[in-house]
Amino acid sequence: MIELLARPLPKSGVSAMSRLLDAARVESIRIWASNTPFEQKDKLKARGYKWIDNTPAQGKAWVIDVCESLLDDEMSYLRSEIYRRDSIQIPLARVTAYDRFTDRATWI
Repeated sequence: MIELLARPLPKSGVSAMSRLLDAARVESIRIWASNTPFEQKDKLKARGYKWIDNTPAQGKAWVIDVCESLLDDEMSYLRSEIYRRDSIQIPLARVTAYDRFTDRATWI
């Protein structure tokens, strides 16, 4: 496995390990779309949201991780297409490589 990770990738010439580490260092924002209308579930699935049945912090919710540059677009989409109101508070959490696959999240 180490030998494979050390080899350069065919198109970029960068090692696979370098790409893996770069991806792990990227922070993302986790959006928790809870209490969404049931009839919106297909739209959320198509957009890449995953259903989380029981999380300690938010309970049942549709969840997606986006890079910070796409956060405003995603929030606008949720407010206009899913909730259909501007005044809704949508929980967000900053996600790093350290807490990406755990329940530890830094709420923002």
